[in-house]
Amino acid sequence: MDINSVNVTGRLTADPQLRYTNDHTAAASFRLAIGGRNDRTDFVGVTAWGKPAEAVAEHKSKGDQIAVTGRITSSDWTDDRGQRHYRTGITAELVVFLARVKQPAAS
Repeated sequence: MDINSVNVTGRLTADPQLRYTNDHTAAASFRLAIGGRNDRTDFVGVTAWGKPAEAVAEHKSKGDQIAVTGRITSSDWTDDRGQRHYRTGITAELVVFLARVKQPAAS
């Protein structure tokens, strides 16, 4: 059996986008900027479902740091012009809110 598990921390590149499926399940989509070695930053799409989706959409915004535990998922589709598209990202199983950096008070 293969192992499909990922743990990342990163900053939201934009506010999470919340939507609901036809059966009223919450789904939040967001991208994380993940800093790495040699000043390289990787960007990865994440989807959270249910209560974690609602929580991240309600309480987090662009620039906030979070931790995600989940699994790598991929999808493919064909657009109206017949062009095939592929996407690989993370399906979150756990989202942890990390401390916000305190901004200095304006004087």
